[in-house]
Amino acid sequence: MEQVVLGKLTKRGQRGHGEKILHSCLEGLGSPKEFEEAVERLVPLIDLKSKKVSGTFYRIPIYLERRKGVSKGINLLLEMLRSRKGVPMEVKLKEELMLARKGQGKAVGRLEELYESGRKNRGLVKFL
Repeated sequence: MEQVVLGKLTKRGQRGHGEKILHSCLEGLGSPKEFEEAVERLVPLIDLKSKKVSGTFYRIPIYLERRKGVSKGINLLLEMLRSRKGVPMEVKLKEELMLARKGQGKAVGRLEELYESGRKNRGLVKFL
């Protein structure tokens, strides 16, 4: 899981910089198991797919494969981190993962919004 996060974290081939960020985050969290638990909390089980029916677009919930769910969850986490300005990435990553372990934070909130929207639109699955 750490390698997946590292691959998504690095931009333009700056792997060394990404490793520093990830290792300082792991030191702050304590153990790699806690890191795994926090990332697992961010893995969505569903996604919303846009479908046009009679000129109207509907967002229909679909189940995700595990691999795609992990990728989407990590992208969601990094999107939330990059939106916060003025704080080093090490600090942002550590804080967000600590909050994710408790079921709080911006990324968990976005995940709950996704689930809520999926619950509202579950009657539209017949259009797939």
